This record gives sequence, C-alpha cells and structure tokens, in this order.
Amino acid sequence: MDMQPLTLFPKSLWYGDETLFARPLAAVLNSRQNRYPTGDEGWVRNTLSAVAHACQDEKVLLSSFGMNTWELASWAAGEVLGPLVALVGVPETMEDAGIRRVLIETSRSFRLMPQQTLLIPYAEPVKSSPKAAWHARDRWILDHATRLYPVSIREGGFFNTALQETQYHAKLNNDFRTEYAPTKPEPMIQVARDEVAKLISKESWDFVVHWTRRSPGPWPGETANDYFRELVASKKEYHRSAWQSLMQILEENCIHGTAWRMPGGVELVSLSAAHPADMVALMVWRPRQVRPAYEPFGIGIRREALERVDGRAVKYLSLDEAKHYTAKERLFIQTVKPEGYDWSVEQEWRVVGDIALDGFAPEDVCLFVPDSLEEEQLLKVSPFRVIALRSGRE
Repeated sequence: MDMQPLTLFPKSLWYGDETLFARPLAAVLNSRQNRYPTGDEGWVRNTLSAVAHACQDEKVLLSSFGMNTWELASWAAGEVLGPLVALVGVPETMEDAGIRRVLIETSRSFRLMPQQTLLIPYAEPVKSSPKAAWHARDRWILDHATRLYPVSIREGGFFNTALQETQYHAKLNNDFRTEYAPTKPEPMIQVARDEVAKLISKESWDFVVHWTRRSPGPWPGETANDYFRELVASKKEYHRSAWQSLMQILEENCIHGTAWRMPGGVELVSLSAAHPADMVALMVWRPRQVRPAYEPFGIGIRREALERVDGRAVKYLSLDEAKHYTAKERLFIQTVKPEGYDWSVEQEWRVVGDIALDGFAPEDVCLFVPDSLEEEQLLKVSPFRVIALRSGRE
C-alpha cells in the first residue's frame, strides 16, 4: 500500500500539551459511514464504548477530524474528559496565523480541554481534494497507536486491508467490533411540479426563498459539541434534517449565513427567487455531494422586504467577466463555465451575514413544508403564513 507520507507542520505550530504525544496512544477505527447517522447505529454506540474503554485504560486517544467517524471519537474523548491527540488537516499553503486560528476554532467547537488535548496540523494538498491525504493520515495513526480498536470495518476497505499486516496484530482489541452495515440516508420527500403550480400562482409570486436541507454536520453557527451531543441522543431519525433545520431557524428567529462555497470565504445567506414549482426539478439527490440539492422545506421573504436588508440578486458571469469586479461586488457573482451547470435556473439572491426574522412584518414571511401535518405544527409556534406543497397528508 504505497502512498506519500503524511506531512506534519513544525512542532512550533502544534496546539496543546505536547507531553501527551509521549504517552501510550489508542485509536478507534471506523470505515466510512453514512453522512447522516443516528444515535442507535451500532458503530456510533460501539465507538463511544471503545473510547471510554481506552480512556479508562489510561490511554491517550489518537484521532482526527474531517470525517464523522473520526470526529465522533474525538468528541467522545472530550465528553469523558479523556486525553486526546488529534490530527487536523489544513491547506499546505496556509500561513502560520491561519493554522493557529483553525486549531483554536476546532478546539472551541468541540469544547476540548487545552490541558487534555494536543492538536497536530498536517498538510492537505491545494491542487486536489483534501481527501488525497486521508490514507496517509490513517496510516500515520495506525503506526503511532499502541492499541487499535476496530469497530465497523468495511470488507476490502483501507482499514480491513491494513489490519491484516502483521505489524498491527499485537495492537488489536476486537472487543468492540460490530457489523459494517452503514444505513442509507432517509429518502427524499417528493412533491409534484403541477400540484405546486396550482397551489401557488406565478402571477402573485414575489418571494425569495431560503430552502433548507439536511446538514451532514453542525448548522451554521452551531458547535460540533452540540451537534454530536444531540447525535448520540437521537434514535431513528437524523437530527439535522431539512425539517429540523427549518424549526431551528424559527427557534432562533434567524437564518445564519455560511461561508461554505461562498466567494472569499464570507458568510452569506443564499436564497432563490425561482418559483417553487420550478424548484421541484432541483429537489433531487446529488450523489457526488452525497446530499440533496434542495428539499421541500423553506422560508420565503417578500422581495421588497429582503432588499431592505441589502439582499441582492446574483449575477451569473464568466470567470473573465468576474475579474473586472471588486471583491465586495464578487460576493454577489456566481461564476459559470460554458460546459458547466446552469446556476441561473436557481435565480439566487444573497445577503451578507445573517438574516434576523424579527425585523420583518409577519405578512412579509411565509413558510413552505411538504404536508398539512407540518403545516399544523408550524402554525402553533410561528406567526408566519404556512404553505403545504402537497394537498394530501402523508
């Protein structure tokens, strides 16, 4: 299994207690799992048990970030107040100040105790996916751990193949093994274009909608600690579904901006001015991103009201055209390629930062859900009008 060795940044950039690295290390191993897990899955329960056992055995947990399997183990160590050494991937070109900021933010989001933690930054390639360094990272963990706890391991996968090598046999503790059977994501809720068109007249349509969807991690503004704490408490349903995302917006009275895939890494709220009937075709599963493009849950704001909080329509320009605009102007530009996806069908709008809902009159906001059952629930907790996109109850 030849691969490029992992490149660690100098010790001067490590964050936390370096003495932890000299103590016996234990790693809890999982193959890749469903991105939308629930607390009753075997790999989740057994990961928690394995981490607790390692910490009780006076081992320092050796883990990482970037995948929910590693992150669950890292969080669990902090939850039982166990010591943790964890690898943190950062772009290979990142400057020292940026690396320091990433490590501090990671520690705070997981609420790790500095005196019980050592975060070690490693280099991720910038000309390819960060995943290109994952096998090297995993191999480094296998080599530096003195005890290995395999939990849910896929036949033929990286860990399954590596653990057959003789140098790891004496390190193995198989007491927490469970079948590798990752659950499938919950199916998409389907709505019909013609039915939505009948329910909502295009002639009277003057809203711009923030459509929610399930999140494979913390919501914008949420800590990883809160995300994983609610994950392990969940049962059969994923705790960051599109429905839960909409409910969270209403509870906080705020749509939080996100920097994910936004120009300049600036936090923005993305909305769509396209008519809901036209959005139905986009409410599909995207296998490459392992997530839905959109789901039939949303919060609409009247266009005129959105303009009062500096909401602006996005311009769709080529890369060459976009170069002529300032950095601030590019916040409202989506670059397009002739052979690429036609982003313009979404009729995107953006708002810099967050959108506070208490600044709008009730008649300037409406909510969208698939069925009358969700409609009834929202009417009990929200002053806004609710539109069910299907006439029947599921």
